[in-house]
Amino acid sequence: MTDFKHENGLAGLFCLWIVLACFGMGITGEFVWDDHQIVERNPVVRTLNPATHLGSEFFSRWDVEYGYYRPLVTLSLALDHSLSGGSPWLFHLTNLLLHALNGFLLFRLLRRFAAAAPAAMAAALFLVHPVQSEAVLWISGRTDLLATCLLLTAGLLYTGRFAGRPLRYGLFLFAIAGALLAKEMAVTFPAILLGAGLAAGLAAGEGFRQAGTGALRRFLRRGAPALLLLAPYLAARYMVLDRILGGAGESAGVLPNPMVAADAGTRILTAVHIIGRYVRLLFYPDILTIEYNRELVPPVESAASAAFLLPAGLIVVLLITAVWLMRRQPAAAFGAVAASGSYLLVSGLLFPTPSLMAERVLYLPMVGVTAVAGSALVLLAGRIVPGRFRPAATVVLALLVLIPLGIRSLARVPDWKTDTALFEATVRDHPRSFLAWYNLSAERLEEGDAAGALVAVDRCLSFRPHYLPARLTRAAVLSRQGESEQALAILREVEQDHPGHRAVRFRLVPALAARALELRAAGEADGAEELYREIVEAASGALTGDDGRDAPGIKALYLMHRAESLWRLGRIGEADDGYKAAVVQARAEAAADRSIREAVSGVVAVVLAGAGEFLLQNGSPAEAVERFQEAAALSREAGREDAAVALLQRAGSGVRTLAESALTSVRFQDSIPLFDLALTLEPDSPRTLYGRARARLGTGDLDLAEADLLALVAMDSGLNRRQLAAAWVDLARISQARGDLEESRNRQSRAGEIANSSAP
Repeated sequence: MTDFKHENGLAGLFCLWIVLACFGMGITGEFVWDDHQIVERNPVVRTLNPATHLGSEFFSRWDVEYGYYRPLVTLSLALDHSLSGGSPWLFHLTNLLLHALNGFLLFRLLRRFAAAAPAAMAAALFLVHPVQSEAVLWISGRTDLLATCLLLTAGLLYTGRFAGRPLRYGLFLFAIAGALLAKEMAVTFPAILLGAGLAAGLAAGEGFRQAGTGALRRFLRRGAPALLLLAPYLAARYMVLDRILGGAGESAGVLPNPMVAADAGTRILTAVHIIGRYVRLLFYPDILTIEYNRELVPPVESAASAAFLLPAGLIVVLLITAVWLMRRQPAAAFGAVAASGSYLLVSGLLFPTPSLMAERVLYLPMVGVTAVAGSALVLLAGRIVPGRFRPAATVVLALLVLIPLGIRSLARVPDWKTDTALFEATVRDHPRSFLAWYNLSAERLEEGDAAGALVAVDRCLSFRPHYLPARLTRAAVLSRQGESEQALAILREVEQDHPGHRAVRFRLVPALAARALELRAAGEADGAEELYREIVEAASGALTGDDGRDAPGIKALYLMHRAESLWRLGRIGEADDGYKAAVVQARAEAAADRSIREAVSGVVAVVLAGAGEFLLQNGSPAEAVERFQEAAALSREAGREDAAVALLQRAGSGVRTLAESALTSVRFQDSIPLFDLALTLEPDSPRTLYGRARARLGTGDLDLAEADLLALVAMDSGLNRRQLAAAWVDLARISQARGDLEESRNRQSRAGEIANSSAP
C-alpha cells in the first residue's frame, strides 16, 4: 500500500510538472477565437443554474448555423467565471490541471495491465505532445479535456471490482453520462472499455482469442447497460438542438467540411488521406494550425492517387506493427482498440464530420496512440540495450523523444496568447488559407487597425471572392475609414446575393442610418430622406421575417432604427409608437434572464438613449431624462462608466439647451423646471445654475435667485471672468432691490475688481 501511494504521488507530481513546463505560460493567455462566443459573450456562462445549461446549446444559438450540446462544459466554464469574475487566467489554469489529471488517469489505467515503464512513457507522451496544444491552450478545447477525463475515470472504475459495490457501478455510469454531456465523441466509450478488458485478459496470461472473448463478455455484462444512457442523452440533444445530429451544416455560404457535399467514394479516399496527415503530425509536428480547409486538404478523387496510396500503405504498416505489439504488450492492445475506436467517429469514413480536419479531435484518440507508442519505445529500448542497462536506455530514449516534443509544445504557447498572435501564426504557416486571412482581418478591425484589416480581408477575398463574412468585414472596414458610400454599395450588392440574410440586414440597416446622417449633415435632405424610407422598409422586413435566431437585443435595435427613420421623415406619431415599442422590447430582453442582461446591455442602452433623444427633441424632457438615466444605469452595470457619464452629460446638456431657449424667449416660469431637471443630471454645472438664477430673477424670486448666485460665485470655476462679474452684478441688483445700498455697492465693487482683473 505504501509503494502504491508513493507511485501515485510521484506520478501525479510528474504529470503536473510536465504540463507546467510545456504549457504553463499559457495561463497568461487571453480569450481567443471561439472563446469570445462560447465563453466571454455567452450569457449561459453567467449562471450556475444546472437547468439553464441542460437546456442550452454550446454556442449561443444566434452565433452559428449549427449546434452542439455540451452542458457539462458550459457549467464548468460558468464555475470558472463565478470564481474569477470572467478573467481568463482561471479558465486556462483549469485546462492545464485537467490535462495533467488526464495524464495521471492514463498512467493509473495502464498500470492495471502494464508495467510502470510503458505506462509512464505513454502518460508522458500524452502530456507533452504538441498536437495536444489546441485542446489545452484553447479554453474552448475543454470539451475534449473534460470528456477524456471522465472516460478515463470510467475506464478505471470498469477495470475494478463491481461485485457488492453498487456505488462504484453508479459512479461508473455517472462518469459515462458526464462524458456524453461534455462532448459527442464520448459515444465511443465502448472502445475504451473493450480495450481495457482485452488488455486485462492479456495481462492475466490469457491468449489473444481468449482475452478478446473475455473482453466482449465483460462488456456485455458490465458495459452494455451504459449504452442505455444514450437514449436520454439523444432525447436531450433533440429537445435542445431540434435534431439528433448537428454540426455539419452550411454557414455563410461555406461548408465547414466540403466532404458533406462529396460522394461517398471521394469522402472515404479523402478520409484515408487525412489519416496520413494526422500520422505525420504525430511523428513530425512541425506546422500546427487551427485551419484545415479545402485549400490545405484538397479532396482525393482517385484511388490511384499518391495522396491515397501513400497513407493507405502507411496505415497497413501501422496496423501490422500494432498487432505485433498487442501480442507482446497489454498496454499496446488497449491502445490499439481505444485509438481506432475513438477516432472512427471523427474519421469521416462512416459519415461527414463538422470539421474536415482539426488537431483537437486527436485528444481522445491520443489516449490509445500514446499507449501503443509508449509500449513500442520501451520494447525498442529493451531490444537495443538488453540486461541491466535496459532502464537507463529506456530513460535516454524517452528523453530523446520527449525533449524535442516538449520544445515544440513550448514554442506553440505564444501563438495562443492573443487572437492576433493566433491568426498571424496561421497565415504565416498557411498563407493560402482564406479563413485564416478572414480571422486576421476581423481581429485587426477589432483592434482599430483599419488599414491592416483591409489588407487581410482583400487577401481573403482573393481566394474566396464571394465569402460572405469577408465581404461584410470589408464593408465595415471601409465604413471605419469614412468610405460610407462605398461600404453601403458593397452591402447592397451582398444583400442582392443573399436576400433576407440576417447577418447582411444586421449590417445594412445601421449602415443606411449612418449614411443618411452624413447626407443630412451635408445638407442633402433629399438623399437622406430616400435612405430613411429604405431603412423603414428594411427594418420592417427584418422584424416580420425574424427566424428566431437573431441575438437578444437585435429586434429592439431594428425597432429603434425604424422609429428614428420615421421621425426624420416627419411621421412623429408613428415614430413615437415605434420608440415606445423599441423600449418595451429592450426592457423585456434585458429583464428576461439575468444571464442575458449583461450580453445585451450595450444594445439596450443604445435603444434607450435613442428614445431619450427623440423625447428630448419632441417636448418630453422629463421622460427623456428617464430613458437616459436608465441607459446610463445599464452601461454602469456592464462596467462602462465612461459611456454612462457621456449619456448623463448628453441628457443634461439637452435639457439645459431647452431651458436656455425658454429663458431667451422670456418664458421664465417654463425654464425653471427645465433647469431643475438639468441640475439633477449635472449638479455641479455652473452654466445651468446661472441659467436658473437668471430665470428666478425674471420671475422676481429674489431669495432663490440670490441663493443660486451665491452658490455659483462660491464655485469660482466653470465660468469665465466676464460671466463671474455678471453674476456679482446680478447680486448687486438684488441688494439694491431690497434697499441694501451698502451691500449693493460692495457687490458692484467686487464685480468691477473681477472685470478689471481680466482686462489686458
